[in-house]
Amino acid sequence: FSRLFGRAFILGGSNPKDMLFFAAFLPQFLNAGQPLLPQLLVMTLTWAILDLCCKLAYGLGARGAARYLRTGKGHAWFNRTSAALFGGAGAASLMSR
Repeated sequence: FSRLFGRAFILGGSNPKDMLFFAAFLPQFLNAGQPLLPQLLVMTLTWAILDLCCKLAYGLGARGAARYLRTGKGHAWFNRTSAALFGGAGAASLMSR
């Protein structure tokens, strides 16, 4: 588990989207009259906690959905819903110019 967590941490930390987000969005919230390092630490820690909560929610939700979708009823519901969505998308595509 720790090896998997380490790989995921390195992958997430090297994600250019997060780096660009920090470089482009967060500087507007920095106060030039205050020390930089504590501000960055608070922002980074806040971001890490929120990101962890979101990823945990995704993972737990996916685990629950997978458990439901493995049942016959869940599998049939998923197939019918997917077919209806694709059929609706196809009909909308046919009706558009």
